[in-house]
Amino acid sequence: MDEHANKDTLKVILIGDSEVGKSTLINRFCLGRYSDLYLPTIGIEKNSISALQDGRRCMLELWTSSGNERYKVIYSHFYKDARGIIIVYDITNRTSFVNLKRWIRDVQLYAGADSTVFLIGNKSDLENQRVVAYEEGKEFADSFGYHFLEVSARSSVNLEMPFLTLTRITNCNQRHSMSF
Repeated sequence: MDEHANKDTLKVILIGDSEVGKSTLINRFCLGRYSDLYLPTIGIEKNSISALQDGRRCMLELWTSSGNERYKVIYSHFYKDARGIIIVYDITNRTSFVNLKRWIRDVQLYAGADSTVFLIGNKSDLENQRVVAYEEGKEFADSFGYHFLEVSARSSVNLEMPFLTLTRITNCNQRHSMSF
């Protein structure tokens, strides 16, 4: 029997350039693990975690793909059924911030109109290496009507916030388990 059958399921995808920490955020949130070792995502990865929202059990399915352009052909399928989208950039990497326009274009092309979008500045623990100001990220997110937050996978600062907020906003109201 499918372990997700009696739970509401919410598909959330994390997108952004390579090395911004998408998989690290997922591993820290789902498994409580952190590593400084960079292991690039090949293709697509998925992790699941159960969360309690308003007395209901919700299964969060967290998906990510490589930030590499060569995987772009799978994006239309990757976005299918995603109710939450988290676009991640690295606050210590200006290029990852500049490239947000490309990721937002993909969201506009492939995501459903009912998707809730978060813009996340990762690596907030590296304040002394910051090249993207908090205000710059916030203003950018606001210009698209997206939620904004800075997080740190290393120190877990604000780590749960985007996932739990997405669960609350969407009421985790997808009743079926999604597949790719």
